[in-house]
Amino acid sequence: MKMPRPAAIPLCGRGRLLIVFAAVCALVGLLVAFDGHAAQSDDDVAPTPNLPKVSIEVAQGFVVIELLPRVAPESVDQFLDLVEEGFYNGTTFHRVVPGFIIQGGDPNSKDDDPANDGYGGLEDRRLPAEFSQRPFRRGSMGIARDYRRDGGSCQFFISLGRNAHLDGEYTLFGRVIEGMDIVDRIAGLSTDERGRPEEPPVMQVLVLERYP
Repeated sequence: MKMPRPAAIPLCGRGRLLIVFAAVCALVGLLVAFDGHAAQSDDDVAPTPNLPKVSIEVAQGFVVIELLPRVAPESVDQFLDLVEEGFYNGTTFHRVVPGFIIQGGDPNSKDDDPANDGYGGLEDRRLPAEFSQRPFRRGSMGIARDYRRDGGSCQFFISLGRNAHLDGEYTLFGRVIEGMDIVDRIAGLSTDERGRPEEPPVMQVLVLERYP
């Protein structure tokens, strides 16, 4: 939408000028608000009643995740099932990319071989891609995958900022609603040349609320 040009504002009447000025300000305000909504970080949004929630406990503290079954139902259901099975307990956040993501949930991270971290998965429980229009913002949680669109299963990542290049390419299935400061602390850990923390945070994951 084109903004009114100053030359188009009639100068024959102070009242009319004030009305036009107010209308322009309102229009600008709406545009800024729309832009702000797109850039808003998920950790600034209040929790939604009746949505499933999980907690991730690491040495640094607790992170609470709200899951989004209307956005990615199969990913949410499988994630909840794996949490209830205790699958994630003992896995780590094995990958940190400052300003981009932290990644975890690889069963390989439970062993003593750091070289295989990031390569594990569940071949018999591969998830279909559930791409949506929801943008990846700070605190968004997505399914990590390999080169295949349907190549995800159990690994996940948390976005550290607005990552538009992930939109429509990775399944977004949750968001941080509490503990984004803990995510930032993990993102600030010292890492090796592969982005693996020198002391990878070990997780204990618990379902706080499944469905009402």
